Amino acid sequence: MAVHNIAVKLCGVLQSKDEEEVTAREWRLVGQEQDGSQLLTWISTNGNKDVMNIGVYKNKTKTLDILHVFDEKLNIIQASVNSSHSLLVYVVKVVPTEEDEGKEATYCPFLISLLPDKVNTPEDVEEASTKQIMLQFVYGKSNKYSPGIRNDRFLLFKHLECIKIYRSPLFLNECEDGTEKWGFDGIYPQPETIVNIFSWAQWDCVNQVLFYIHYRAPSQSFAEGEEVKSPSELTPTLSALQFHADLPHETVLNIPLSLPHVPGAHGAAAACGSYEDDPVPLRVHDCSLDLYIVCDQRGVLCVCHHYLYK
Repeated sequence: MAVHNIAVKLCGVLQSKDEEEVTAREWRLVGQEQDGSQLLTWISTNGNKDVMNIGVYKNKTKTLDILHVFDEKLNIIQASVNSSHSLLVYVVKVVPTEEDEGKEATYCPFLISLLPDKVNTPEDVEEASTKQIMLQFVYGKSNKYSPGIRNDRFLLFKHLECIKIYRSPLFLNECEDGTEKWGFDGIYPQPETIVNIFSWAQWDCVNQVLFYIHYRAPSQSFAEGEEVKSPSELTPTLSALQFHADLPHETVLNIPLSLPHVPGAHGAAAACGSYEDDPVPLRVHDCSLDLYIVCDQRGVLCVCHHYLYK
């Protein structure tokens, strides 16, 4: 009932902006940004054809703005938009049909320019992968660059492999008539790898903090009576990266975790291979580890680990 009421409310928001009958249906939450705005997809009928819309709902103003319309129905599982609503990144999950029995689902990451004078053609960020992939813009206005340059950044998460940061600068160009328009020439092809192999990650959109779990050798303990672990026995560690506008990201947390039923392995060895796609809050993980981080602006956090006793 609650889901139905939300759908009715969103249809009412669309109807207030258009005199034509609203045919929106199959609503899906696919992302959330720092200001609390939420990214949604829905199906509507255009003529005799079904199209997919992606838009951003602002809680403060109770408005829903359409960012882009796709000519076909896509299985978009997650998306993010930059602060100026000029660039959109999203992930399409391609699920095998019955004829492709035995094949795995693939995650396909895309970027699309929303600038009005650009051809809105999706651009592959990376090759499709059977590992779960998510994309997320980093917010924060930078003062390092000239007024005519926006240095937008977004993260690419690839489960069990890496987390990268891409740069997608926008340039303010002067037109022949004296006006100025933003231009986009594509993302920089060489991203920076900021995290290597990880088993779990979560993005805190409000505080712009990246939490992730990786495996490392235990630190040597000299406490009397404490069990000495083998240097070859890797243990799970929770780390956090804080992102800033004008300064490089920094590590603000490194603590060992004791997680029941999670082998102290490399991470890949413990992977179950099944994914639940969680866009809000954005989490990258498989079914072997169901964990949430709840935190506030003071830096106080709570680790919530859900598992079943066997």
